[in-house]
Amino acid sequence: MAHSIFTGSFAALESKWMDVVAGIQRNDPLQGIHVLVGSNILASYLKRTYARSGRALANVRFLNFLDLAGRLAGAGEIAEKKRPLPHLGHSIILEDILAAHTPDIFSPLSGYPGFRDALLDTFRDLRDAAVTPREFFDFVQANSGLDYRRPQLTALADLYRRFRETVGQYHDVDDDFRAAIRNAPEARHVLGSRQLLVYGIYDATGQQSQLLAALKN
Repeated sequence: MAHSIFTGSFAALESKWMDVVAGIQRNDPLQGIHVLVGSNILASYLKRTYARSGRALANVRFLNFLDLAGRLAGAGEIAEKKRPLPHLGHSIILEDILAAHTPDIFSPLSGYPGFRDALLDTFRDLRDAAVTPREFFDFVQANSGLDYRRPQLTALADLYRRFRETVGQYHDVDDDFRAAIRNAPEARHVLGSRQLLVYGIYDATGQQSQLLAALKN
C-alpha cells in the first residue's frame, strides 16, 4: 500500500488534508476515514475548518493515540485479567513507595509535591520511550560519564523499578499499547476502514512510534 507524507506551512497542510479527505470520498461520500491527531482540541479545530470550506464531513472519525490503542486493544479474543488502574492511581502508588522506600539522597526533597510530580513525569517519559527498569539501571551503571551523579540516578532507577512493578499489577495504558500492536494486522476490520490519515503528530513517543510502525500496512 502506498504512503504519502506531506510537509509545509500549517495553512498548506490544512488545505492538503481537506483535499485528501475529499479525494478519498469522491466516488463514495460515506467512505470511512480515520484521522489520528495529537489532541482532541486539534480534532475540533479540523472539523470546524472543514465545515468552513463548505464541504460536508461525513463518516470521518478522529482518534488520538489513546483512542486508537484502546480500540485496537479490544480486538484480542482473550483479555488480560487485571484490575484497571484507578484515576490518580500512578500518584497514589508513588506516594506509597516514597513513604516506605525514599532513598536517603532524596530525603530533603521527598516532601515537596514538585518532587513527586517530577518523578511521575520522568517515569512516564521512560515508559513511553519503552525503557525498562533493568535497561535504565544497566545504563546508569555502565556509563562512566555519569559518575558525578551516579548515586542519584541509581536511586532513581530503584524507584522506577518499584513503581513499574506495582503499576504492572493493574491494567494500564501500557497494556493497551502492547495489545494494540499485537492486533495491528486486524486494524482494518476493527476500525471498519483501511484509511488512516495521521495529522499533526510531530513528536511521537516510543510506544506511539511502535504502534504506527505496526500499522504501516
